Amino acid sequence: MEGCGARVTSKGAILLGCSFAADAYHRRPVRIVTHAHEDHMKGLSRSVRESLLIIATPYTFRFLEVLGKRVPPERRVELPYGASLDFDGERVTLVKARHIAGSARS
Repeated sequence: MEGCGARVTSKGAILLGCSFAADAYHRRPVRIVTHAHEDHMKGLSRSVRESLLIIATPYTFRFLEVLGKRVPPERRVELPYGASLDFDGERVTLVKARHIAGSARS
């Protein structure tokens, strides 16, 4: 079984705990998009098909829409800065990153 904790995969996904993958596709139930630069949206279409939830700030979701990336409402979780999401005994909180509008670190 894949270990839990925090690590970066060879494809650039940041794995957090056992449930969360940020900024690139990895088979996890929750995908986080920290901001709308191309290298942080790797495999987003696959994540939309396979993940239960896609998390991003409201601004980042707006950028994704402008870029033609569709996340169905039932999988979309708009998480404002400082708000947390609990999933399967784990918690993620988005913190303002001061990179581009909507960017966050988790």
